[in-house]
Amino acid sequence: MTFPLESTGRDHSVGPLRFRSHGRLGREVQAAEAEEDLTAELESLRAALFQAEQQRIADVSLAREQGAKQARAAMEEEAEEQRAEARREISDAIEAFEAERKRYFADAEAEVVKLALALARRILNREAKLDPLMLRGVVRVAVEQMTSEDEVRLRVPRADVAAWTDILQGEDVQVEGDGVMQPGSCELYTKCGSVDLGVEAQLSEIETSFCELLGKRPS
Repeated sequence: MTFPLESTGRDHSVGPLRFRSHGRLGREVQAAEAEEDLTAELESLRAALFQAEQQRIADVSLAREQGAKQARAAMEEEAEEQRAEARREISDAIEAFEAERKRYFADAEAEVVKLALALARRILNREAKLDPLMLRGVVRVAVEQMTSEDEVRLRVPRADVAAWTDILQGEDVQVEGDGVMQPGSCELYTKCGSVDLGVEAQLSEIETSFCELLGKRPS
């Protein structure tokens, strides 16, 4: 650089100025620049590290949330399976109880019928011994349904022949005695066949009817 000087008659021109850079100052400037660069790089690294940490936290949080959802779903599925199994067990228990109840009452009803028939048999057999003609109503109804062409025969215990003959006076019925027949026994014979009108036969018929009724009873 050239600076003009006032003219004094002499040539006072100055040549270009040259600045010397001292070695220590240059190094300090370079160090400052390097420090600034390092500081900027460090800040950049810190920012990147912060972002990475935030992303890691977000990923962990998301993973935990997804894991919790999966765990809840698995627990709910397991709980539903347990509830379904419990419902099946309760349903099976109810069905078994209902079947057992029906079977119990069916058996109880059958036993009650048997007991009632046994009691009736005992009473009627005793009545038949006291009154051998207790079946006269049944016999008279049966005889009235016959005609003179049927050749009706009535077979009764031998000890009751006279009493039955007296009762059936005026009826076209032949009374026969049987030494084997028990009190309360009475059989009616025609050309078409025979029918047992005795106490035991009627009780057996009643028992059969009861059993059929219980068998047809809706469950």
